[in-house]
Amino acid sequence: MPAPTRWLVPLIGLAAALPAAAQFSQYSPAGAFEERRETREEQLAAAVESARWRLGRLYLDPWIGLRDLSYVRTPAVAGSQEVSDVTASLGVGVRAYLPVGGELTLAAHALPEYVWWRDLAERRRLSGRLGIGLFGNLGRTGIEATATRTDESRFFSREREERVNTRQEIGELRLELEAGRLVSLFAGGSLSRLGFREDDPGLAGVSRLDRDERVVRAGLAVQLTSSLQVSLGAERSEAEFEMAGGAGAPDLSNEGTAPILLVDFDREPLFVSLDLALRSLEPTAGSAFVPYDEVTGSLRAAWRPLRPLQLQLFGSRNLVYSLSNDWAYFTDTTLGAALVPSLSSWSKLQVFVEGGSNDYEILAPGTPERRDDFTAWGAGVTFTVGRLTLGISGSRTEYESNLSGFDRTVTTVGSSISLAVGGGGGSPWG
Repeated sequence: MPAPTRWLVPLIGLAAALPAAAQFSQYSPAGAFEERRETREEQLAAAVESARWRLGRLYLDPWIGLRDLSYVRTPAVAGSQEVSDVTASLGVGVRAYLPVGGELTLAAHALPEYVWWRDLAERRRLSGRLGIGLFGNLGRTGIEATATRTDESRFFSREREERVNTRQEIGELRLELEAGRLVSLFAGGSLSRLGFREDDPGLAGVSRLDRDERVVRAGLAVQLTSSLQVSLGAERSEAEFEMAGGAGAPDLSNEGTAPILLVDFDREPLFVSLDLALRSLEPTAGSAFVPYDEVTGSLRAAWRPLRPLQLQLFGSRNLVYSLSNDWAYFTDTTLGAALVPSLSSWSKLQVFVEGGSNDYEILAPGTPERRDDFTAWGAGVTFTVGRLTLGISGSRTEYESNLSGFDRTVTTVGSSISLAVGGGGGSPWG
């Protein structure tokens, strides 16, 4: 299919109030907790105000960072090789912001990075992030149109917590129309292409999961109080796998429609965000995908009983495609909690524990049922001084499977140093 950026114009009218860029999340790091979302308007206003350089109406902000200096140890699982190595991503780039009249802002970023491995030379490569976006308001209608490409080294999934080089291209458009003082209509659409690079013998065959995804989301949002917003709608998703059964790999292409419920409550000292979808996915013609009828989604809650202390609760339930030919996918269910004390005005600590299960769906006849239960714990500390951010974190995840050979322990220790608006340099528009 054409590159996502060629589909931006046909997507007019199909934009979303919340991100619809991917059908499901492939992997979430242990202890991951997304803070309160700033609006795009707030993000851009802060970015423009903090930009270091100005050329006429053009605002430029440089970024330089050692984003991910990490030690990773992944044990051998079911015949795979053990991985124990040190990796880092060193980047330098720039973000640009240009007001183009009225309440519209054109933003772009070019953030190239070099991914380095101490021993695994085959994984070293030039990567980075490129993107362009238009943000703002057209009367009573909010609009966001973006096209991005991200090349990065990231963990594959809980099935194999090994880093793999990936490329994701996304074209996305979102619209929100004010239909009244307390009511708004939203609609959104995205086209994305996800590809995995075959540069690691331990993850041979990973490119069988290369795929194109199309997601459309629309609905009605009601502001019940100044702190509580509830949204109801529907989401249509399609996943088309490029190999489509080639080279002996099963085709997992699927499509389906799901009703969605979104709840956001934000009033100090409590913050709650809930995103649920009742999935009903079916295989497309010729696909080996096993029908999936489950609730997926995420929960984030934060409570601040004392000013320097925050308690976090987070959970998620997702479908994740399997690398094995024996199972089609697994349902990744996670529930965790964290304690986040502010050590000072420029430092913050997070200590977390989480647990869950991965329930695999049998694909090949005669394959035994598989369930991996896991527990994880870890901590991270962040120091921010002006535009400089330093982060250090570590985690340990232990898996217990009902099948022999799949018990394992994954240990990660990482750090990052960044000089950028918004901290680590990972958000294209913040």
